[in-house]
Amino acid sequence: MTVFDLKAGDRARVTRVGVDGAARARLDSLGLAVGAHIETIGYSLFRSAVLVSFGGVRLGMRKKIAEAIEVEL
Repeated sequence: MTVFDLKAGDRARVTRVGVDGAARARLDSLGLAVGAHIETIGYSLFRSAVLVSFGGVRLGMRKKIAEAIEVEL
């Protein structure tokens, strides 16, 4: 299951971050790593982006990145 598969309001634990390069560095600097707890706040109008919360940070991410982050409920 990925972040993009979660419904608004769901909470999950990150099991794998399959993103490389600058996006990975940014996620690491914000504290999104394996073991972090993440909550889905909502989706954009056509589900092209998702707003998530983790460790006191709110972050909007594109669908491609959200699909690369695996989680478990």
